[in-house]
Amino acid sequence: MATSLRKCANIKSKKHCDQKCTSDATNGDFCMRHFSHPTRFPKSNSITTFTPKIINKLIKIQRSFRFRNGIRRFTLQGPSTSYISLSQNDKEISSFDSIEKIPIVYRFSFADMNKHIWTFDIRSLCVLLEKSGQELLNPYTRERLGQPIFEKIMKRLQSLRNKKYCLLFLQSQEMSSEQLLHQRVVDICLKFDILGYYSSPEWFENLGLQDLKSLYFKLYSMFVENPVVNEITLQRICGEYLFGLRISTLQARREKKTIQYAILDIFEKLINSSSEKEYRSLGAVYALKAWASVQESILLNYEWLAL
Repeated sequence: MATSLRKCANIKSKKHCDQKCTSDATNGDFCMRHFSHPTRFPKSNSITTFTPKIINKLIKIQRSFRFRNGIRRFTLQGPSTSYISLSQNDKEISSFDSIEKIPIVYRFSFADMNKHIWTFDIRSLCVLLEKSGQELLNPYTRERLGQPIFEKIMKRLQSLRNKKYCLLFLQSQEMSSEQLLHQRVVDICLKFDILGYYSSPEWFENLGLQDLKSLYFKLYSMFVENPVVNEITLQRICGEYLFGLRISTLQARREKKTIQYAILDIFEKLINSSSEKEYRSLGAVYALKAWASVQESILLNYEWLAL
């Protein structure tokens, strides 16, 4: 049986400010219509007059509450939840938006082994967990997260579920072309990770136009001009032709995105086509070998690729 979500905490509209919105709260405490510019519905319309003495006491109570709430957020959601300037990353891994735009209820942060702090939308971590299983890596450093951090993430996700918060990403507007490309890169890197070959989105996104062309030519050389595998093995790895971009037109191209997507399509076919993990892993090795020809960071992590 599906669990119902909490209702939006906003007023219905400026015209009907005396009524509460009845939509599901799909983005923190608010629905997709109201979360960008919320006006919270008051719990009571009654007006109470306080004496200065009572007001001073209320101010002290508010300060105490804010302090305790800050400690609670630090404990449950990590060190940079309220102080995002502490974070090493300034972009959210899935949406590629500024981490400042993450609703505070969904913020989650942790410190790695080097005491560097990383901030995420916990809904992104939920998606990564669903794809990778019980083992979770820091998407920025490819470092395995320790059991205490893993348990803290699971506890926070369960708490949000219990409070009927939505844990699905629902886009209020179309994603930009940069965000779509970033999500595709993250997804490909995750598939490398699942096969045991850890990679970083930055290793791909930081490649310049000429490096991208060189990578595409390298892949073409490995599988067409000077094949590193026989036709039968290649069929077991991907079962289809790898190259969607014609070599004759590649050199004249000046836009990166077309070449980036063409390479990502090749990577996808190499590491995700076969039903046998042995051949998916073999495809990953060949993809990394070509990738290493233009990205030094790969050789630093996999020195054996240079052999």
